[in-house]
Amino acid sequence: MEQEEEISALANRLIELENQRIEIAQILKKQNSIISDNEFASFDFLENNIEKKVDYSLFEGNLVAIDGSILAEELTSLDLLLYRSVAVEFSYEKGKLIDHHYYPSAINRPSMWYGHSMQSHEFNWAKNLKRLNSEITCAIEAAKKFQPKIVLLDGSIVPQVSDRPSVDSNTYVLYEELLGNLNKLYEYVDENQIILAGVIKDSRGRHFINLIKKYFSNLSLNQRNALESSNDTSFLYNLLEPGFRTGAFKYASSASEEVVLKDLGNYSKRIASFYLRAVEMDRPLRVDFLLPKDSNDQSIELIAKSIYSLSRNNREYGYPAALIEADLRAVLQIEEMDFAYNRLFTKTGLKADVFKLRKNTRPFR
Repeated sequence: MEQEEEISALANRLIELENQRIEIAQILKKQNSIISDNEFASFDFLENNIEKKVDYSLFEGNLVAIDGSILAEELTSLDLLLYRSVAVEFSYEKGKLIDHHYYPSAINRPSMWYGHSMQSHEFNWAKNLKRLNSEITCAIEAAKKFQPKIVLLDGSIVPQVSDRPSVDSNTYVLYEELLGNLNKLYEYVDENQIILAGVIKDSRGRHFINLIKKYFSNLSLNQRNALESSNDTSFLYNLLEPGFRTGAFKYASSASEEVVLKDLGNYSKRIASFYLRAVEMDRPLRVDFLLPKDSNDQSIELIAKSIYSLSRNNREYGYPAALIEADLRAVLQIEEMDFAYNRLFTKTGLKADVFKLRKNTRPFR
């Protein structure tokens, strides 16, 4: 088959899938209820509605947003990491930004970490865990400094399954450090009545779809197959209008995620999620959050209202402005790794440890 025919066949398949998702969305909208129809749904859902309109109000007060960045360089027997995290404090009055600050500063040098002759999977664990530890430490320190109404993380407030090394790995100590830092963050926001939420801009999860398949037996085989070829975001783009969110649901949906949650102890029972579509021409965001100690429907709605208000600046990119600023301040440029490597090479000279890998230095292509 010629490429043009393959593209046409794929386009037709995607259009068909989209139409099936729209059909399913209409079924769910018509019913828009879960728990009342299935007593067991309360084990997975915190709210009864499939979708809910978010009450819009202008954001008042201050928030802190944190993001981090990392660069990695594998050498002959040395593994180098550069990482940086930045917290941005935005203060709002009647929805208008009136002041901003940075922690530790608007421009700060990256930190460096190294390992020796690590296996690729070990190096990947180290990369993720050093970045996460940097971000969570930054979040704790910024929360103490600014005393915000909300702390927003770029990404989840829970480690991903892929971030958890095997217990016999040399990087497991970094994972234990992360668990300790997360518990410190949870404890601090609890004591100071601060909202903690993580905003996932490009979620490819299937948790919500798995719950729909579990509790809606009236879907046809074709519709179930369409869901098998979808993820939460691609499906919810058709279900949620701008200004709407899903009902909140409990975080874990798989045995592997349960393992990570168990590592978080008692806090694991208070971690939940919802999807929110903030603007017309963008997909829904996933929001993971820590339920307040005395949580109720109003606490979930407050979190949703806040993130909705903060994410409406651009109709093509629904994402909190403070997180965008944190990303811009934290991002590392490849030149920063080049500078660090060249300084190291200058001090060591031509030593076996610091040779770059041949695949990155070949003189021909």
